[in-house]
Amino acid sequence: MRIGPVLLMFILFAAPLRADPACDTIAALGRVVDAARAGSITGIDRALRRIDIERVMWNLGDHPLARQREAIDDALTLVEAVRDAAGWTGPAAAARLREARSRIVLDRLGALLARHGCADGTGQTARAAPGAVAGSETVAVAVAWKMPRLAEAGIALLAMAGFGAVLVRLMIGRSQLRARQAQRHVVNLPARVRGDSGEIEARLLDISRLGAKLRVDPAFEPDGLEQMMVLFGDREIEAALRWRTTHYLGVQFAKPLSAEAVAPLIRPRRGNRRRAG
Repeated sequence: MRIGPVLLMFILFAAPLRADPACDTIAALGRVVDAARAGSITGIDRALRRIDIERVMWNLGDHPLARQREAIDDALTLVEAVRDAAGWTGPAAAARLREARSRIVLDRLGALLARHGCADGTGQTARAAPGAVAGSETVAVAVAWKMPRLAEAGIALLAMAGFGAVLVRLMIGRSQLRARQAQRHVVNLPARVRGDSGEIEARLLDISRLGAKLRVDPAFEPDGLEQMMVLFGDREIEAALRWRTTHYLGVQFAKPLSAEAVAPLIRPRRGNRRRAG
């Protein structure tokens, strides 16, 4: 069974189950606020390196915190300005972060992160401002926002399982059909092989719905025979050369034969076997 298509569809259906970009972004914003409140220029630098500022609002998507763009922009603008002006170090940067206006900007975003953070299994926010504990309102907002995503994940799992079951069934059915078509039957019938260089007598030694093995004169040279015609009885079947030894040819039919077309070729041998008994 080929697992490539199954793996591809698994990836596509499992995509909704990946880490939520909104929660990741909220956690990253929380790290920025923590570092700024602590007056750590090194921490600010590290936190800013771990957040894609240009995609913050995009990653938040329809999260309730996305409606607080002004607060987010004010805090990020402040922190970036302090970092750039400080040259990563210096008491002047820490002093600016302790200014009343700076504290207001940071506390505002910190409170919003505490209120709208992603709830985890403990009922606390996944990333809240230092000292802030999520109350019932915070948990209710976070859970209400999470429920549609949980529903989407459940639907994706069910769809993935259903699609996988159907796909596996189809592939098993195809494999079984191929096996039945490739089932070879030993025969010993007169045949002919016709190619560009002419036509010769042959013996049909075994046959399946997909191809056949023939015995030919060793002097026969299938010069460039990519395609040929195999004739037995009143049947004329287009085939392609697949292998050649001194006495034998292996051919693949251009189109699989029907079971009805193969049945008459193998009946005589069965009849002869019964008469011989």
